[in-house]
Amino acid sequence: METKELKVQIEQESVDYLQEVFKDYKEVCEPLYEIKKRCIIHIYPKKDTYEGDGELYGYCDALLCDMYIYDCDNKLIYKTQNHDSVYLDVPSGTRIFKDLSTMLIIDGGITISYGTGLSVYRTVKNCNNCRHNLDYFDCSQCEDFDEWEFAEDNDIELRF
Repeated sequence: METKELKVQIEQESVDYLQEVFKDYKEVCEPLYEIKKRCIIHIYPKKDTYEGDGELYGYCDALLCDMYIYDCDNKLIYKTQNHDSVYLDVPSGTRIFKDLSTMLIIDGGITISYGTGLSVYRTVKNCNNCRHNLDYFDCSQCEDFDEWEFAEDNDIELRF
């Protein structure tokens, strides 16, 4: 057996920043399935997918992780454990956060499904005539839906 460890010096300004950022969030017991605006997922590696008896519980090349899912607009956090992957069907940014977690930053309406891996995909808007993503620009079937106005009202960047 081998133990991996990483130590990084964090300055006091960063320690203060971390305390300030996390104090406003309320932890919830139920999974966050839909997040309307910004979602941040922190990934904390915890243990090997192989157990001491040689049994495999996840991908052989992965670690089991705790994942903290933040709904930034509603200031909610849901903590979940023992995931070995995240499948993203949406654009995201990635950073190493100052608490050494990997941080995924996702904007726009999303839906999360929970299993051994988390799956994150765009929430679909149900228009009168068809279904399309909230940030979809040109839908000729949706004459009654003004994408420009909706995007402006909801702070969404249009893609085309």
